Amino acid sequence: MKELPGNITPPELARLAVERFIRAGQTIPPPARPQGILAEHAGAFVTLRIDDGNLRGCIGTIQPTLPTVAAEIIHNAISSATRGSGVFVATIGP
Repeated sequence: MKELPGNITPPELARLAVERFIRAGQTIPPPARPQGILAEHAGAFVTLRIDDGNLRGCIGTIQPTLPTVAAEIIHNAISSATRGSGVFVATIGP
């Protein structure tokens, strides 16, 4: 996988993380040179919604557990898509 751009948006990063994990079982690395909020050291919440807008999953951290917000987003996006009680496993459509 080519290096992620440092200016990727948080929603794009979350989507890419979930797609790569579901399709290939791989966790993408965070951007090598994140910019803006992605470079900060903070907690982050990721909310996933299905096509009709209903909640699919929401997981987050109020305190940082990883070096950057980008890393938090990747971790929480995958967790939101694959974990939680009563949560069905996410799939990627055609």
